[in-house]
Amino acid sequence: MVGDRLHAISPYASSKIAAEDALQKISLQNQFAYTIIRPPLVYGPRVKANFLSMLKWVKSGLPLPLGSARNLRSLVSVRNLADLVENCATNSAAKNQIFNVSDDHDVSTTELLKTIAAAMDKPARLVNVPLPILKLGSQIIGKPRAYDGLCGSFQLDISQTKQMLGWRAPFNLQDEIAMTVAAFKSSAT
Repeated sequence: MVGDRLHAISPYASSKIAAEDALQKISLQNQFAYTIIRPPLVYGPRVKANFLSMLKWVKSGLPLPLGSARNLRSLVSVRNLADLVENCATNSAAKNQIFNVSDDHDVSTTELLKTIAAAMDKPARLVNVPLPILKLGSQIIGKPRAYDGLCGSFQLDISQTKQMLGWRAPFNLQDEIAMTVAAFKSSAT
């Protein structure tokens, strides 16, 4: 089995762990194969949630206090994720395995916002606010997880996915961000 043992930090994470465990138990009892894919934040055309918020922030042109973020986060474009799903569906090495997936190019929040801004042909208006002040601010407004989501690191090791499946992300982060931004801009008009 590929992947580390998971530790739940939220009810959402607990439900994902429970689903993986249940799938593995059912598979053993009924003698059918499974493949589990663990993606990080998925983005692409018609993206929602936090990634959509970042697109809107950059479009607004308002200064963002995230210039000091030096975290690293794994992301995966919907096309890279779909490519791995296709690989797993046709590759016998995927049987009864767990795979992490990403674009294989981890970025900081600062770098991600700059990449989005470049794709929008807008300046990246990032202000260097010390991280302890950002953390305190997120606690004051009652959203401590916002700090972790924007300034914390979350990286997935996909080396075993690449080795076992011979898989490489076919689409690069810059091009996928550009496609995401183009879809965002066309939906806003």
